[in-house]
Amino acid sequence: MSMALQALALVWLLTLTVGFLGLVRYLGTLQASNVGGRAPQGGWLFDTDGPTVPSPLPTATFEVWKRLNLPTEDLTVTFFSSRCGNCLEHAEKIAGLVADPAKNVFLITGLDDDALASMRARLAPTGAQLVFDPAAHDIVKSLDINSTPFVFRVVDGVVTAKSFIRKADDYVRVASVPMEGRSGGSPMPRLEELIPVSRLTEGATDAH
Repeated sequence: MSMALQALALVWLLTLTVGFLGLVRYLGTLQASNVGGRAPQGGWLFDTDGPTVPSPLPTATFEVWKRLNLPTEDLTVTFFSSRCGNCLEHAEKIAGLVADPAKNVFLITGLDDDALASMRARLAPTGAQLVFDPAAHDIVKSLDINSTPFVFRVVDGVVTAKSFIRKADDYVRVASVPMEGRSGGSPMPRLEELIPVSRLTEGATDAH
């Protein structure tokens, strides 16, 4: 009886060992393909990062938006952190792809003066508006964005596209998303329909 129990325990132990090794190999595969792990530069994955698509700008975001006088009709917003190892390289590539400065804004967070100056030197020639802390931080935090570099598109007050930037093509893809809400079918709701008038009034009051 004792020998049978020992044999059963040994078989069970071997089963657990094989299962554990399989799990380790599976997790290793996921990490290698960047599924279920962390994106580069400590950011979260695209599927779980940032606002839901589509979704209206949160009230907290809109209040900062209003203070900065940012447009809500059609705007591509690109987020860089001065502490991000490859953000400067991405910024330089994306700067050469900006087709319409009035429809672009760059959020740049961080406190390192030298890094901020380098980022400014790459992006200022685009003619697009540059937003630094604390406003940049407030926007990123209100949209629950943890990845950097990151880009999202706002059309008629609604976030219509987003992406973690692994290459410049990711920026181009988001910036060139067709504005379906204006090209046919049901139009996207206007900003006044997304946020109560009372909140718009409060946001405008807070800006002064």
